[in-house]
Amino acid sequence: MNRHILPGSTIGIIGGGQLGQMMAHAAQQMGYYVSVLDPDPDAPACRVTDRRIIGRYDDARHIALLRQSCDVITYEFENVDPEPLHTLSDEGYALHPHPRALFIARNRSREKRFAESCGFHCVPFVDGLMLDPTSPQQMQKIVEAAVSLGDTIMKTEEGGYDGKGQLPLRDLSEEQITQRLAEFHTSLGATSAVPVVLEKRMQFRFEFSMIASRFTDGSFRIFPAFENSHRNGILHRTICPAVLPDEELQHCHGSMRRLLSELDYFGVLTVEFFFSEDGHIMFNEMAPRPHNSGHLTIEGCGISQFEQHIRSICGLPPGEPALHRPAGMLNLVAPYRPIAEIADALLKERDCHLHLYGKRQEKAGRKMGHVTVLADSREELIARLDRVEEIVFGRIERL
Repeated sequence: MNRHILPGSTIGIIGGGQLGQMMAHAAQQMGYYVSVLDPDPDAPACRVTDRRIIGRYDDARHIALLRQSCDVITYEFENVDPEPLHTLSDEGYALHPHPRALFIARNRSREKRFAESCGFHCVPFVDGLMLDPTSPQQMQKIVEAAVSLGDTIMKTEEGGYDGKGQLPLRDLSEEQITQRLAEFHTSLGATSAVPVVLEKRMQFRFEFSMIASRFTDGSFRIFPAFENSHRNGILHRTICPAVLPDEELQHCHGSMRRLLSELDYFGVLTVEFFFSEDGHIMFNEMAPRPHNSGHLTIEGCGISQFEQHIRSICGLPPGEPALHRPAGMLNLVAPYRPIAEIADALLKERDCHLHLYGKRQEKAGRKMGHVTVLADSREELIARLDRVEEIVFGRIERL
């Protein structure tokens, strides 16, 4: 990056979901104009943007329209075809993060190999496998790898989000594994072989994420770690800061900085981890964008992940991501109690912040909003999150 893109310029966002919406809010508050490309005219970001382009993410014509109207382009999710973006980048257009990050993050095998090269420790895995019920040899390779790893989860190399594209394989005979593999192939709607990765399912104390950014002055900023819990493969709630050994945390910070440098990365990048039972940090996956777990930074930190992303892609100085107070976030994942009831109750709670994304259609498993809670101690934070969860869902879910 060799120039500053100052307020008054236009930022293009590929993708109109809630991450794009919150990016747009941050950019507009800083004085930027925003243009969004999304096929859905009623997508959350399209409803708040200055200009919207309705079209597919991989359509060269629509990307060209976005380019013509913007001074810099970014994206809100990784399931974007990197090829047309590589073309923009090769032509010298301001596109951040670099599409190489997309190329790596879209493929679980490439992602793990790259993470290891940056110094991260990955859970044991086997790649180079093809899920193909018409090939007994390929199916047998998967069966043998699953038996070797033991308690295993199979994931498609590409695609899948919030727990989709995954198949647990545990306590099964070889015949049962083969049957499950065939059923899974059918469920994907696949008509040919599907590249897959097998991962050993680890015993871990908790999952956590880290969000980092790199700037034109060569500096890095890393937010405090976020402890995460999931339900049905979807992030349920987050607590910050996660409690981690300092030595492991510092190693993790060093690997994050190396990863960002290797990618010549501008913007924020998220890495998800496991904290193992024996006290080690294990790489899970990365996302070249802001992350659901970082939503609490809007109220909880000195700068939000969204403003930090805008600053980084525009060549501006970094903000300091220090945590003000212990903070937590609860996702509003449908179904939940009627919004009229929970909004009234939540807004009566002290230091409780309700965010609704304005999605018209409420479907089971869909993220409709989130709630951020601040407290003076971790113990108070957990108690207040429990209270908020009871208001929203009428119950408290435990692992």
